[in-house]
Amino acid sequence: FYIAWTLHFAETWTYFTRQVRIFLTSYNTLIAVVIATAFSYLPGVDVANNGLGGIDRVNIRSIP
Repeated sequence: FYIAWTLHFAETWTYFTRQVRIFLTSYNTLIAVVIATAFSYLPGVDVANNGLGGIDRVNIRSIP
């Protein structure tokens, strides 16, 4: 939410060209979702191999 809210006001920035600021303002939610999705794929959770601690993976053998 913070990323989208910050990019909403990108047109008032002086850092980039006007075209870049308009792009950031127009696609603020899409950019925030892409960043959050990319962030969710970063490693950092210890996946349990032996069932002790961490997160156990769900193994689906077949779909009925």
